[in-house]
Amino acid sequence: MIIIKNITRFFLIICIYFSVGCSKKGSDTIDPILARIGSKTITVNEFIYRAEYTPRPVYCRGSTYIHKKIVLNSLIAEKMLALEAGDDNEFITNNNVQAYIKGRREQAMREILYTKDAYETVVLDTPQILETLNLSERVYSITYVFFKEYSSAKSFIANVPKLDTLAINQQMGFPTPENLQTRTVSWNETEHDSVLHALYTKPIVVGQVLGPLKIEKENYLVLYVNGWKEKLIITDKQFQSRWVDISGYYKRQSAQRNYDEIIQMVMRGRSIIFERNTFSKFIDILAPIYLDTGGNNGMALNSILRPEIDGELGYNSSNNDLKSLYRNVLFRLDGSIWTVENFFEKLKSHPLVFRKKTIENHEFGEQLKYAIVDLITDHYLTEKAYKSGYNNNSVLRTEQMWKDNINALYEKNRILNDCELDSSIGSNYARLIKTYLDPVVDSLQAKYSESVKINTDIFENLKLSRIDMIVAQDNLPYPVKVPSFPLLTTDHILDYGVKKVLKEEMGISD
Repeated sequence: MIIIKNITRFFLIICIYFSVGCSKKGSDTIDPILARIGSKTITVNEFIYRAEYTPRPVYCRGSTYIHKKIVLNSLIAEKMLALEAGDDNEFITNNNVQAYIKGRREQAMREILYTKDAYETVVLDTPQILETLNLSERVYSITYVFFKEYSSAKSFIANVPKLDTLAINQQMGFPTPENLQTRTVSWNETEHDSVLHALYTKPIVVGQVLGPLKIEKENYLVLYVNGWKEKLIITDKQFQSRWVDISGYYKRQSAQRNYDEIIQMVMRGRSIIFERNTFSKFIDILAPIYLDTGGNNGMALNSILRPEIDGELGYNSSNNDLKSLYRNVLFRLDGSIWTVENFFEKLKSHPLVFRKKTIENHEFGEQLKYAIVDLITDHYLTEKAYKSGYNNNSVLRTEQMWKDNINALYEKNRILNDCELDSSIGSNYARLIKTYLDPVVDSLQAKYSESVKINTDIFENLKLSRIDMIVAQDNLPYPVKVPSFPLLTTDHILDYGVKKVLKEEMGISD
């Protein structure tokens, strides 16, 4: 038997700073309603996220008023298609699809748990911020080298305490000067936190060696300080901007420590016992699947639309080798038995997340074990989130956004499958939309016209950027932040029965 006791893990959540700050991320704040489509709504945040956090097609990629109207029409069209599909069709009621929606909901709940219990509870150390603020005027020249193992980096520091001793130690097999790299480092949020912490949290001297610093999950860094120049903060605006950056850095660091403590609390005293024989067979079956696809598999859209195929793992549910293990005990968690079948049911709502992005054949079993432990950790964090009442309006809106998106895609596919598509269109999606989908959306606009209400006061003040971007969150079961932009209509005319509505009717207070 393989036993792991007192389970803990390192869990990283990257807060994304755009129009909404991390302190508000996931909280149940008022999100004004931009449009109603029957029983469905589009909030201001949903409009912004769907337009900005994923690439838009070329016909509405700009920041013009016409393009903004196409974006709104596209989101309204998605809601109308979801209404047409209904909540009881064979697709949306499928167990795999329901599990996917549940997974999206529970991930949103864990994000709120992080925000409420870890991030918003941080108390900043003002003297530390001031000290870092002074040091942040330095632009360092550093020489550095990467290592795959901590022990190698530590040994390198012991044998090469200064750069000028490197030549003496080349015969020991350490990196030659060609392996060393030199560059400048300034205070910048894009710099790795380990480097910022080493250079800007306490005074250092020229020639000092720093490290080993953990960079990502597979690399360690040793760096030598060659010297620095001062880039002075002069204006109040520069001071305020730097203060915000440094405060944010320390808040994220403290929040991560708080979250690690939450993880330790929910996992304290728990144990997982793997059944060696079953786990060994399990590795043999899964290794070719995961290693062939780069290890970190999320549930792809086509797997949602084809629930008979488990796209999260890329195998057909009739896989005989796997089915022969279904009744076998995979592990025992605090005395409770988890069979292979139980585990795969869990995977439908929580795809595995591997700690390493590149996994060698010989280490797959160990990394699979860690991924299972992390899944179990999320299981208990989700329990805590439910008990804390974090299944709130913000979460329900996120869940509904994903549900409407995939239900509308199902309806779109059904419509296109009923058409005799012109083969000359090929991959020209704009022509496909104009030819086959614009007429459908036009008819739906007429059908739902009187039930569509738009708050034009809010809409007129919304602005879009022209920057293509995909927002993803690392180390989460579902890394993509929002659904892809709905490719449903090129129409820019807001031709609905009710354009302007009272604020009270939209649930908006002054």
